[in-house]
Amino acid sequence: MSPACNPLPPHRKRRAALARTRTRSPVFPSQSRACTYVYWVCFVFCVLVSIFLAMANENLAGPSSCAPLLGSSSESDEDEDITEHTKKRRRQNKVWVFERKFSTVRSAEEFIKNEKTWSIQKIHMTEEGVKRYYRCNKVKVRSEVQCSAAIYLLFDASCDDILLFRTEKCHDHDNCDCQSTSGINEATKKEIEKLFELRLKPKSIMKNLSKINGLVLPTKLQLNNYLKIIPKAIQTAFASTFGTDTVIRMCWAHAKKKMQTRVEQSVQKKSQKEILQDIDALQCASTQEIFDRASEKFLDKWKSENDFSAYFENEWLILNRFWYLGASPGTPATNNALESFNKTIKDGGTLRERHPLARFLVIASDIVKDWSNEYITNTERRFAKLPTVSLKTWTESYQWAKLSKQVPLKNSTELVCSYRIPAGLDLECKNFEKPWETFDEYKEQHFREWEVIMPREKENWLQGTCNCPKFLKDYICKHLVGLAIRLKHVQPPSEARTIPIGMKRKRGRPAKAKKALIVL
Repeated sequence: MSPACNPLPPHRKRRAALARTRTRSPVFPSQSRACTYVYWVCFVFCVLVSIFLAMANENLAGPSSCAPLLGSSSESDEDEDITEHTKKRRRQNKVWVFERKFSTVRSAEEFIKNEKTWSIQKIHMTEEGVKRYYRCNKVKVRSEVQCSAAIYLLFDASCDDILLFRTEKCHDHDNCDCQSTSGINEATKKEIEKLFELRLKPKSIMKNLSKINGLVLPTKLQLNNYLKIIPKAIQTAFASTFGTDTVIRMCWAHAKKKMQTRVEQSVQKKSQKEILQDIDALQCASTQEIFDRASEKFLDKWKSENDFSAYFENEWLILNRFWYLGASPGTPATNNALESFNKTIKDGGTLRERHPLARFLVIASDIVKDWSNEYITNTERRFAKLPTVSLKTWTESYQWAKLSKQVPLKNSTELVCSYRIPAGLDLECKNFEKPWETFDEYKEQHFREWEVIMPREKENWLQGTCNCPKFLKDYICKHLVGLAIRLKHVQPPSEARTIPIGMKRKRGRPAKAKKALIVL
């Protein structure tokens, strides 16, 4: 049997119980009473502390109606001053008046930017829409007294319109002591414009401004930014040297890019394509008289687009108006050739490095000498006096000459003859009952007929002119060459006759080998 099954004898059980009682710590009645007393003391202390804190909070909150608080006269005066100060800082309700409506965000932001008075203050979300508030920036932001004038834009939630509201009170920042000193003041701007008219550089302008007493000097960055706003120096120099009647051509590639960017920003998307097509049609005007008249009809057609019409009239009909093809016949419409010439100078001459003036003059003389020798030896690099007719133009002209188009004589003199050329697929010229009065009528009538002026001498047929857009760009067109073929002033090359009528010539050099077998 295992030892666990044998029970202990009685005497061993008594010994074990006695040993367990000796190892335990004895609990006396006095010790339990002491613990109870400590607990009660802590409880009473916590109750007293809570009562004391409650009374302290009542005293801090202020005197009750039953027990008035006594104080000295100086304390009451201070309280009156504090209440008066808080009344002064309390905002007054502003009366807002509706002023105008914008169709795009771009036009609204530019209108505010052009006033040069406002800075954004805060934005509020309301049920009517988002409200963007602007403050007068002629006063510092942290000034206690602000200008009474203010505006805000309401982005109407019910439609896409942007509404402008303005306060009834006018600007009173002149009476404020804490006016903002950011930017260039008006007196300094006038002095800068006077010095700029004298063709001084920014460094010289800054030096002359420092000599004027009582004038706030702008920083270098402010001066450079303001000089960009003043009319371009090149145009000003041309006008002062050659007179105001000088024609300064605008690059059509750069002008069209600017117009397209503005159209995408300020014109509705559904009208963007049509207005760009109308601008291309306006650019094809062959004379100044046609351009001036068509410009008026263009503005009448798109007067609903107020922002773009105002921008287009000021920027491209007043300041920079010589971007149409007929502005100066015989001159390029773009500056692509000039940019290519500039690239040649940088790559082969200066190696795209800035050189001192003495070193640059030596490099420039070497460039001119090398080009002169190259033009003497290489006849292909010489300046052309007459336009060259490519094989593609020969082919198109020959096919045009074979069409049964009626080319009536308009008028003739001893030196030249003028012919009416039907445009497009028309076989004869159409006579309109009355001249065009709208821009759509201009597009319909102006592009239905061309006029070719041909010299009477057969040898000088290349000196003829045409008022079609192709001739105004490249100084050669199929109408001039085709009419010369009809009048037998010139014979087209045999390669131009190999293409069937109505087909276009493929790219590349024409095949010289003829077919070995011809089936009739």
